[in-house]
Amino acid sequence: IAPVLAGVAMGAGLLAKSAPALLVAVVAAAVWLDRRAIGESVKRLALLLVTAVVIAAPWTIYTNVRFTAESAAGFHSIVQHMTEVLDGSGGPWWVYLKDMPHSFGDLVYIPVIWFLVRFFRRGATRMDWALLVWLATPYLVFSMMPTKLPAFVPIGAPALFLISAAFWFQLKDAAAKAPVAGRIGAII
Repeated sequence: IAPVLAGVAMGAGLLAKSAPALLVAVVAAAVWLDRRAIGESVKRLALLLVTAVVIAAPWTIYTNVRFTAESAAGFHSIVQHMTEVLDGSGGPWWVYLKDMPHSFGDLVYIPVIWFLVRFFRRGATRMDWALLVWLATPYLVFSMMPTKLPAFVPIGAPALFLISAAFWFQLKDAAAKAPVAGRIGAII
């Protein structure tokens, strides 16, 4: 049932926000892909994609047929955001990273760095991979585009919130258990 529900979410996201909803499939792949059961993983992803198409295709086809000019204008606008700077909203590739404290608080980098250190130091679980993919994909994709709008990257915010919560709970638990000298080592 999870692939169907994820497909419904992705199909609805495609109708509401277009291409950024493809992140659902990317995160699902990070969670479901398993070397030991690759066939089952591929089946789950295929079911997700088919469900998304079943949800999104009817309305997309109808609007393209019934409102040809408007659909073309909408598609052209999407392409423009990917190929040129619109409304003076450009910037270097790192602008979204630089703006993270404005959107998520001044301490945002601490949990992100903690997560990355823990990710590479301890070995990552599939859930760690899913969080990394969920957070990094919007930042990487939209950082490569010439138009930089603050509304592009919040699709990764839930992953950042989960990472931040894990960090602060880990810090709280380490502070409660460890003597002062060992607290920093217990966090990482």
